[in-house]
Amino acid sequence: MRPYLQLLRAPLAATAVSNAWIGGALAGAEAPLGAWVALALASVALYWAGMALNDVFDRERDAHLYPKRPLPSGAIPVATAAWLGGGLLAGGVLLAAAAGAIAGRPLAGALGGLAVAGCVLAYDGLLKRWRHPGCLSMAACRVANAGLGVVVLGGELGSTWGWAYALALGVYVYGVTVISTYEDEEAPTASLVAVGLLLGALPAGLGVYALQVGGASAPPRGWAALGCGLLLGVLWSQLVDLCVHGSRARGQAAVRTLLHGLWAFDLGAGLFAAPWALFAPLGALYLASRVATKALFRPPPAPAQE
Repeated sequence: MRPYLQLLRAPLAATAVSNAWIGGALAGAEAPLGAWVALALASVALYWAGMALNDVFDRERDAHLYPKRPLPSGAIPVATAAWLGGGLLAGGVLLAAAAGAIAGRPLAGALGGLAVAGCVLAYDGLLKRWRHPGCLSMAACRVANAGLGVVVLGGELGSTWGWAYALALGVYVYGVTVISTYEDEEAPTASLVAVGLLLGALPAGLGVYALQVGGASAPPRGWAALGCGLLLGVLWSQLVDLCVHGSRARGQAAVRTLLHGLWAFDLGAGLFAAPWALFAPLGALYLASRVATKALFRPPPAPAQE
């Protein structure tokens, strides 16, 4: 079971659930509880499908760079991984349609699920071969997932805050993905500074705006500045580290930390306009994800000395 969980990067799907829920919450969600649950399952299935198919398409590259991963090591047959990824992709679309049906919007759910699936296939199967098209398609996966929450839970295609959040999320993921493409080479300092300015503008802008309109809603929107400040700290600490030590040495660690920064991103967005009741399940999801990630990806114990 462990190789399959590693193939799917199972605990990391929690960020996809958070993105979909925040998108729906900012769209003024009034859907029944079953729609929230089905949406979460759809996001998980689609995320896992993307991870499995990513390794299927990358199996030759991983054989040289990451030979201990489940596919190059032989722990999971390639055909099995391909069927698993395809099944999860189809299941994710069906779950998205089910979430929409429970919320009274079956067509929106089905189309939203198909949009996420299309972005996943475009990234895994083709566009990731090129730096910026690949980064844009990865960002599109996250935008489509958050948008799925907007159309299923909120149901308003014109929902300003839900779609603004989805697009801002896409910008963040685009920047992090650009950094990830330099893990095997040294990134130009100018590129790192440009990415830092791009990403830093998001929480800085929201934080300033939230402080200006704080107190107008519950929770008070000014509190969003807390999450924005946390995200800014994560961003600039990692970018300074990359500039000092280089992307070849610190790229993977920086990307992992910046992906954890998605939680700070969602905290800032959630404190801006999401209902209080959403923070309990998101907090539990965050803690479960962190514990499971450490357990699943920790190094094997060293052999006992005789």
